[in-house]
Amino acid sequence: MNIGFGVTGRLGTTVHATTDNLITIKGDEATQLSFMVVFRQVPREVVSGGLVIATERFEDRLVRTDDGWSFDQRIMTVLQTNAAPDSSLQQVGVVESL
Repeated sequence: MNIGFGVTGRLGTTVHATTDNLITIKGDEATQLSFMVVFRQVPREVVSGGLVIATERFEDRLVRTDDGWSFDQRIMTVLQTNAAPDSSLQQVGVVESL
């Protein structure tokens, strides 16, 4: 499991966890299938909107170059989300105006 942290607009701090990475290598080409769950990091008293923001699937095609592996194509499919269509409009707790 890989975990990344980020700040996404008014959603505040988020944690991105990728799981179940499946990589198939054939010579200088590879495919990768992985899943990601995005969580909010919020105080327990502000959980009404839910902690899971989205679950996503990534289907990648990679190529080996002289500098190492590079993405050739990435297809992202949102499997589930409870974020507002414009996530910058979704508020978590008290948000100061920008």
